[in-house]
Formats: sequence, C-alpha cells, structure tokens
Amino acid sequence: MHKRIEDFLLTGKEMIKINLPPFTVIMVIYNHIPDISSLKTCEKYAEKIILIDNNSSIGIHEELINICRIIGKKCILVRSSTNKGISRAYNDAVKDYVGDCEYIFFFDHDAIFDSRIFIESFNAIQAFKGKKLGVVVPIVADDPSLLGSNLGLSQKYSQVHSTITSGILLKKTLFMQVGGFDENLFVEGADYNLTRKVSRAGYMLIRINIVLIIQDFEQPVNGQDFLVTVGNRLIKFRSFIRILLNNCNIYRTKLSYYNATRETELFQNLKYLKGHGDKSLISLVTFLNRLEILYVKIIKKLINSRRSYQYDGK
Repeated sequence: MHKRIEDFLLTGKEMIKINLPPFTVIMVIYNHIPDISSLKTCEKYAEKIILIDNNSSIGIHEELINICRIIGKKCILVRSSTNKGISRAYNDAVKDYVGDCEYIFFFDHDAIFDSRIFIESFNAIQAFKGKKLGVVVPIVADDPSLLGSNLGLSQKYSQVHSTITSGILLKKTLFMQVGGFDENLFVEGADYNLTRKVSRAGYMLIRINIVLIIQDFEQPVNGQDFLVTVGNRLIKFRSFIRILLNNCNIYRTKLSYYNATRETELFQNLKYLKGHGDKSLISLVTFLNRLEILYVKIIKKLINSRRSYQYDGK
C-alpha cells in the first residue's frame, strides 16, 4: 500500500525543533502540472515559491495560473517566451527573483516530497555547523512506497561525491560563487557539474539518508516481460550500489524510456565534459547509461514488433 503525503505531516513538537531561516523554492516547469500537495507544503515554510514556466503550452500555463491562485501570494509564476533550457532558467530565476533570501531549494517539476524535507535539510545544517557544508540533499526514489524509508542505511547522513539537484538546499551566495548551472549541459550533467563545482570549492555534499522525494523519472517501462523484470532488477541493484558507495542520491527501481529518448543530450554532455577536461564525470556511470539506453531500445523494438504481430492477426 502506497503511503500518502499526508501520513508524514509534522506534529507540533517537530515543527518547532528549529527556526527555519528564510528560503526560496524554485521549480522550472515544462509541459507538466506539478504536485499541488507538495507546493502547499512549500507554502507553509518557504518565504516565496518561484515557478518558471519554460514556454509550456497555453493549456499548461493556464493550469499553472490556477495553481498559483490556490497556493497564494507566496507563489510567483514567470512565463518564458522561449524554452531557455533548465540550466539557464534556474540561473535567471536565482539572479532575478530570489532577492535577499539566504537559502534556495531547487525541485524538479515532477517531484512529490515528504513534508519533512525542509526540517530535515535545516537539521543537517545544524548537525554540520562549523564545517564547510555546501549542499544538503535527500534520497530521491521512483517508488512511492519508499517515501520516508532509510533504505536500511545505518547513518543519518553521508558525504557524497555528486547529486542530482531536485530537493537540493544551498546558499544563494555559494550558488553564485561557483557560477550556478553550466548552461552548456543538460539534465543530470548540469546537476552533477554544479555539485562537483561546490565540492571542488572545498565544501561538503551531504545526503540525508531518507527518501524524501518521489519522482517517476518519466515514462517507466511497464510490463511483466522477462527482459523488463531483469532490467528493473539490474537498475535497482545499480542504484543501491551507488547509494552504498556514496556516489549519488538517486534510488531508481525501474527502467525508463526517458533515458532512451534523451540519448543525444547525454552524449552532448559527455562530449562537452571531455572537451573541458572534466574526467570526474566520465566514469562507469556514463557506460551504464549507455547500456541502459541500448537495453531499453531492444525492449521497445520487441514490444512494437509484438504489437505489429498481433495487429496482423498472425
């Protein structure tokens, strides 16, 4: 049975554990309706919520206007006349709309999060007070039943090598110091590059060892086929090993068509990073991403050929 977001609402005691400093939530949206319950949670704690509509369709934009009305005066909706790409959209939002807020949370538009994420993130800052803490981020999973789980990890916090940036907390001054997101990179490439820049500047990347965000990572490969089952197990095993090795903060349990659809972007990331001598991101992970793309393509061909076979009545 899937746990609901409401199951994790804070009690009065937990809410006064620490006084939260002012922070801004930024979410870049493209042709997607964000989770309203999660945005309502933001409204309880954040000083402001900035939604960047990265040139979505008119219908989606109208829905976003309605959402902002529901959330209230803390919600700021900005529509871009062109799709700037997620990196530039984030950079512009920080520069133009964050103002004097000391801290920033970034969320992907498909994030559904536990209401404890804000308390837990600032608790981490308190736990590492006096140390050069750069980034705090939770575990992000794709299975709603894992929300609130520690995945069997014994430590509450781990210092990690790199992270995706959905649910990331960092100071605005540090974001500006390292130059923000690299606008030549796409998706995870931009995420990993930002956190590696923070790490190289001498700051720690701290992962909260609790699943506090659920994301579907777009277009899961559904079905009970043997290849799908095996692929899901391999993805889950790979994710768990990376979590144990403190390599990242993603815990995926399912194959996704999403990686296969952005093959060009992944390879552009690789080409750009090679050209700029960033060997740290050219690793086994890149090789495994390529394997996943190939594997999903094979499954897709098999599914399509089977549908065609059935359609022909053979």
